[in-house]
Amino acid sequence: MIRIVLAAEPEGLWRTYRQSQWIGVVRANPGAAAWSKIHLDIEEPQYQDALASWQRDSLGQSREIALKSLVERRAVEVRLK
Repeated sequence: MIRIVLAAEPEGLWRTYRQSQWIGVVRANPGAAAWSKIHLDIEEPQYQDALASWQRDSLGQSREIALKSLVERRAVEVRLK
């Protein structure tokens, strides 16, 4: 199981990052911490499948489409306090 972050980039597209990648994004651009985001846990094979279809199927065009695609791949949202 891996932790990923689904985040809305400034241009409005949603993109996924592994948790470690997300930390790098925030270090390079502290303003990214304020972007809309959702944390999820997902199995590696399902994440790889999502990445493979992300561009092809335009999954990042909206929060709803992106989240639906990840949930269909058994991603589980993690509520951070």
